Amino acid sequence: MAKAKKKLMIPFTYYHKEMIDYTRHYYEESAGNSTKIWWDTKNNKQAYPPIPPSYPGDTYSSGNWYYGVVCEERWRVSVEEYPILLDKYNEDLKEFNNNITTGRIIEVDDIIWKENFEFEDTLELTGMSRGRSAANFNLKSVTDGRNYNLFMTDTVDLIQNGIINKGKITGKWTFCKRGANYGIKLIP
Repeated sequence: MAKAKKKLMIPFTYYHKEMIDYTRHYYEESAGNSTKIWWDTKNNKQAYPPIPPSYPGDTYSSGNWYYGVVCEERWRVSVEEYPILLDKYNEDLKEFNNNITTGRIIEVDDIIWKENFEFEDTLELTGMSRGRSAANFNLKSVTDGRNYNLFMTDTVDLIQNGIINKGKITGKWTFCKRGANYGIKLIP
């Protein structure tokens, strides 16, 4: 009996409805939508809960790189400013929780897995990028501004066949996967 071919599932971000750069997220298809984010429905962007202030006397450092040398900055919260910061945090937390109650801020899946599909569009070549194991050309839709990755091997075929016209490619597209990377390809 022949083994059924597994459907290709494509990861999209909730907030852009675009295909994500899979290598940046390290998600597996089997994990489903395990990562949740807060979403501000009024401003249409990701929302973050407030962060409580550090206690007086706690020392934190952040390293900044300048010409290969780490320069550390250190700061402390003084005993005098801690109550002010704590009151501000409590106000921000109350507002954040109120926005959740009213539905302005909702919890959503960070990644949405969709079945592979075909689409027609004109894409414009905008640049190149390099991942851990793949080099891509970056394409942007002329119609809706969505961004896509095109593997270099697929680009060579487009160049050899003279399909690229003044940096733009019109045709029918579908998604593909090579290793852990996702991209698109032109359907002949």
